[in-house]
Amino acid sequence: MVAIRAPDAVKATYKDGVLQVVLPKAEEVKPKTVQVKVI
Repeated sequence: MVAIRAPDAVKATYKDGVLQVVLPKAEEVKPKTVQVKVI
């Protein structure tokens, strides 16, 4: 048996021998900006 951890928003159904798993779309990673002060 295989077990994996998944977020609470995951939904799964099993019907007629087909397992359907619905995962929420991951948020897009936004680039970080760093302010540099030159002395």
